[in-house]
Amino acid sequence: MSILKVENLTKVYGSKDTKVTALNRINLNIEKGEFISIIGPSGSGKSTLLHMLGGVDKPSEGNIYIENKDISTLNETEMAVFRRKKIGLIYQAYNLIPTLDVEQNIMLPMLLDNVTPKKVDYDRIVELLGLTERRNHLPSQLSGGQKQRVAIGRSLIYSPSIILADEPTGNLDSKNTKATLNLLKIANKEYNQTIVMITHDEKIANSADRVIKIVDGEIVSDEVVK
Repeated sequence: MSILKVENLTKVYGSKDTKVTALNRINLNIEKGEFISIIGPSGSGKSTLLHMLGGVDKPSEGNIYIENKDISTLNETEMAVFRRKKIGLIYQAYNLIPTLDVEQNIMLPMLLDNVTPKKVDYDRIVELLGLTERRNHLPSQLSGGQKQRVAIGRSLIYSPSIILADEPTGNLDSKNTKATLNLLKIANKEYNQTIVMITHDEKIANSADRVIKIVDGEIVSDEVVK
């Protein structure tokens, strides 16, 4: 079942002499439960694509469907609500709230909607992430790897339609990089989460089941990892 579909997605910045086409008529289909990596050199358009998929930026042309909902038609308020419930976001910089502890940071998307997660679901996620003894710690008391695990937990708590990970291992050492990729694989296999991961590292990209390469705003290859 298709969970994300992109049709003729185009993003243009500037005009006339300053015009830059970041994405040029991208077409893409992602099935539920797929683990996709998107790779490309700096300036290729991969981060722009992720921002479009997450509703952080609007396309110049084209459509983006998540669970058959065209998110390109949503206004800012509608998009914020949809993003909290349907899109899990994992950033390189973690984006944790420094005054909230681990438990509050993980539950933040649901707290914003005045929804209480089932304790069994929360406990399972915290145990999966190895954060049971850290649930009352503030971000300043955590290592980089632990912060990224909190960010992964926050992306999982609402059981979103899709998880978007923007260079999730960019600030991590090799040990924590391996651990983070393993957690994403577990989320994909055990929770059947659909994951789209942006990376510039080919080795990390090959951790996914399917690798899409973007160059100059266009998809130049789309291959299943053997």
